[in-house]
Amino acid sequence: ARKRLLGFSLLFVGASLGLTRYFFVLHELWAGMLLALAFGLHRPGKWGWSLAVAALALAIREHALPFVLLMGALAFWRRDWKEGAAWSALAAVFLVLLGLHLHIVAQHVLPSDPYGQGWMQLRGLSGWMSFVGLSSNLRFLPDPAVGPVVMLAMLGWAAWRTPAGTFGFLLYGGYGLLFMIAGRPDNYYWGMMVAPAMLVGLAFAAPGLSKLIELATREGPLPQRHCA
Repeated sequence: ARKRLLGFSLLFVGASLGLTRYFFVLHELWAGMLLALAFGLHRPGKWGWSLAVAALALAIREHALPFVLLMGALAFWRRDWKEGAAWSALAAVFLVLLGLHLHIVAQHVLPSDPYGQGWMQLRGLSGWMSFVGLSSNLRFLPDPAVGPVVMLAMLGWAAWRTPAGTFGFLLYGGYGLLFMIAGRPDNYYWGMMVAPAMLVGLAFAAPGLSKLIELATREGPLPQRHCA
C-alpha cells in the first residue's frame, strides 16, 4: 500500500506538467499524457480502452508509435494473438495514413525550399538526460541531480517484477535510446512523451538499489543460475 501511494504521488508530480500553460501548444504534452493513461488502463486480456487512448496519442504525434509497437510485441510474447493483431493493425493503419500524408506534402515541396537541420545528432546520454530533464518537473532540480534520478527511476521499473514493470523499463529505456540517437537540443520537448509517468519507477527503486548493494558487497562467488 505504501508503494502504491508513493507511485500515485510520483504520477501526480509527473502529470502535473499538464498544468503548465506554456506547454499547452505542444503536441508532445497531450500525446504523452494520453500514453500515460493508456499505460494505466492496460491489463492483459483487457486492452480495448488502452488501444483506443493510444490511438488518440498516435493521431496527435507520431512519436507515440514506439508505445504501440512495444504493446504489440509484448502481446505476441504472451501469445495473446488477438491483442497483438490489434496493436499491429493500429500501427499498420497509422503507417498507411502517414505515407499518404507525406505523399500529399511532397507535392508542395519545391527544389528551392530551404532544408532544416537533420534530427540525427548522436548526442548520447546527454541527449537522454537533457530531454527528460528539460521537459519534466525535474527541470526544477540542479542539473547534476537529473541523471541519478532518471537512472533510479529506470532501476525501479526493472526491479518491479510485474508485466507493468517490464513494460515500463522497456518503454522508457527505448525512448531513452531514441533520445540518445535523434533530436537536436531544441527538440527537448520530445521528452514530454515519457515525462508524465516515468518517475513512477522511483517508488520501486529502493528494493532494487538494496539488492545491488547486497550483491556488490557480498563476499565469495555469486550464485549461479542455470537455464532449464
